[in-house]
Amino acid sequence: MSDSPAQANAASQQPPAAQKDAPPRSRSGKLILLLATGAGVGCLPGAPGTWGAALGLLLAAGMLPLPWWVAAAVTAAGGLLGVPICRHAAQLFGRKDPPQVVWDELITVPLVFVLCPVATGPWWWVGGQLLLGFALHRLFDIAKPPPVRTVERLPAGWGIMADDCVAAAYAAAGLFLLRLAAGYGL
Repeated sequence: MSDSPAQANAASQQPPAAQKDAPPRSRSGKLILLLATGAGVGCLPGAPGTWGAALGLLLAAGMLPLPWWVAAAVTAAGGLLGVPICRHAAQLFGRKDPPQVVWDELITVPLVFVLCPVATGPWWWVGGQLLLGFALHRLFDIAKPPPVRTVERLPAGWGIMADDCVAAAYAAAGLFLLRLAAGYGL
């Protein structure tokens, strides 16, 4: 026996399985996704982590005129806020560390320059340090030398944030050593 037209119509209005797992359309869910994806930068094609890190580079450059302690406080606050932001976004995307979530890169690129402040000088010297810090951060975030991979296994948003914090520390150390080798140090 076939279904009645009313039953067939009700069945056709059921959402497909993929839509059941789609992020909710609540205001808080939208805000979390807006923040976690860096206002959608993490949804750009190609390498979302690199796009998020580029946004972080702009944030770092914008914080250069600030006193060191203000940049450190902003970065620390962003890192602490990043744990629940990344955790909730991961839940909304249904993955442990979704590639669209770039809050971690956005906040930890400025951390490179909090840990190893940019030495003053002509624009090309300042810009070169920013680009080198960005490149080193991406290198260590992608290569994941120990203990980057280990801290990535921390639960929920902690793992998403922690691996990038360790990559930032490696990048800061690398930037410092390269400046020291070039005879500029701090």
